Amino acid sequence: VKGLEYNLQSLRVYENTNDKKNMARAYNNISALYEQTQDYDKAIEYAEKAIQLKKEIKDFASLGNSYSNLGNIHAIKKDYTKATQLYEEATENGKKYNNLELLANNYTNIGYMYWEQGLFEKSLENYQWALDLDKKLGNEHGVALSLMNVASIEKEMKKYKEALNHLEESLSILKKVNAKDDEKKALNDLADLYATMGEYEKAFKTHQKFVVIKDSVFSEQKTKQIAELR
Repeated sequence: VKGLEYNLQSLRVYENTNDKKNMARAYNNISALYEQTQDYDKAIEYAEKAIQLKKEIKDFASLGNSYSNLGNIHAIKKDYTKATQLYEEATENGKKYNNLELLANNYTNIGYMYWEQGLFEKSLENYQWALDLDKKLGNEHGVALSLMNVASIEKEMKKYKEALNHLEESLSILKKVNAKDDEKKALNDLADLYATMGEYEKAFKTHQKFVVIKDSVFSEQKTKQIAELR
């Protein structure tokens, strides 16, 4: 709430001085804070104000992020058609300004929208594009997450061998970059995949690894919380 009050006060200052660039930034911040408090109508209102103002001041290069942010709010509200439309506008912006990170993020977002609607071919296509871009960017963590996404769709499409290869590759990278939270999810996905394939002994052993990582993550979080209280 304090963050919201601070940003609303800042907005009034920018409005009084007609500082439109900072007004647009404040609109984005206010939108994000309303999203956090689950006031999605207000979040949409301020995200749309940011987009309109950015167009007015011809700040086209940063429009893609605003489209993406607004898409996220519509996705939370399960308005997948509107969210997909906004993510596609973000990808067009990313192509125009060669913003590869924005492109990768929004191909992932579009892939998830299609997955939610059971459109697995389209979902896989977008996840593959995100994977290609993460590799191009040298974003190892992003590559691992994209491989997990690709594997989740391949499992749905009963392409179990491909899904297995991609999950194992993802796990190898996640161990290397020490992303334990995501390693935990990948192990859970792998255990589920083995169970689906009828390989129950492998499923059980993988689930045991998942429990070890889960306990380790929980322990690290508790240690951090205790340290912060001191």
